[in-house]
Amino acid sequence: MHEFPKFIEDCSRENRLKLNTLLSSGLPWLKLNIPVPKFDIDVYNSAVEQSTDWRSQWAANTKYRDIDNNLVRQWNGQLLFGPSDWDNWLDIYTNVNGSDEDEMCKRYRHELDFSWRLRQGHPIRNFVEEIFPNPLDINIVNFYVLPPGGYLFPHTDPTVGPKALNKLYIPLQWTEGNEFGFYEWGNMPVEQGNVYLVNNYRYAHWVLNRSNQSRIVLDIGSNLNSIEQIIIESFYANHS
Repeated sequence: MHEFPKFIEDCSRENRLKLNTLLSSGLPWLKLNIPVPKFDIDVYNSAVEQSTDWRSQWAANTKYRDIDNNLVRQWNGQLLFGPSDWDNWLDIYTNVNGSDEDEMCKRYRHELDFSWRLRQGHPIRNFVEEIFPNPLDINIVNFYVLPPGGYLFPHTDPTVGPKALNKLYIPLQWTEGNEFGFYEWGNMPVEQGNVYLVNNYRYAHWVLNRSNQSRIVLDIGSNLNSIEQIIIESFYANHS
């Protein structure tokens, strides 16, 4: 039996990976060990029918007024879960500067009413609610759609919060020719059916679609503390 000074024994015994340490570590992405079911195209279509056009709603903010310009081509999405009282929400959002929609939804999640656009029992909604059984852990859920030839120029999303890993990025339809690039990190090795935790606040990133099929991504802003163990276990599993 070896003996060591109490200080190093205490350090060894108490040493644990903390969630905030991992989130703020500077990683641009982290693959999470969350299984993703395979959805048929009619599931996507029914979700779009029930949801609201993301960019037309958020176009009240000047950031999204031009549907197509030299920085964006055909990038759009559908709001699946978010603020219920849209007029009240836009009044708040357009008068508070410095943060994107993800952080704003997180900031006001417990002050305003939020709701699903998808009916109860919809497969996409079921999947999200399996990850986050407590509805208060869900801040915002979007589809982000990029048709063939579409792109979104390099940018960093605005935030006054920590520039850390913050959102779940889930490629539901991702064929060869799609790209999610992080400047000076290379392209994220995206595979359809995986879940990634991404840092869109610290690093410039872009998307483009060289394929002949629309790219569909499910994007979730959430309370990451509720899946702390999944995140930590995923880090160890993918960095062992």
